[in-house]
Amino acid sequence: MTHPPVVRVLLALAVLLAAPAAGTAQARVQAPDLRAHRAPFPSLAPPAAGAEAKARVGRAARIGRYTLVGAAIGAAVGVVTFTVMERTTEHRDHSEDGLVLAVFTVYGTAAGALLGLIAGAV
Repeated sequence: MTHPPVVRVLLALAVLLAAPAAGTAQARVQAPDLRAHRAPFPSLAPPAAGAEAKARVGRAARIGRYTLVGAAIGAAVGVVTFTVMERTTEHRDHSEDGLVLAVFTVYGTAAGALLGLIAGAV
């Protein structure tokens, strides 16, 4: 099965950006925290802010979340762009509107995923 060039580029970027640097995996390994003073429920713990919250989430999870959010935003932008273009142009033939909607959504998703991947890796 061959993939379009856009998919190949996204997969290559995901692999390159999600790979941890040498030695960081050993630095992250710590003994589990079993102290009794922890909150009994995670929802009662005070929320972490800033760099502390960023350090709690793994790099791959953060990149994945940003990529998915970027893809969703890109798909929404593609649908909105199609809707605006379809409403503002003067044409009578709507036979290919479904194809154009699919293309705008797919390219918007790919562009949003790429931007989300880059934003998550930074």
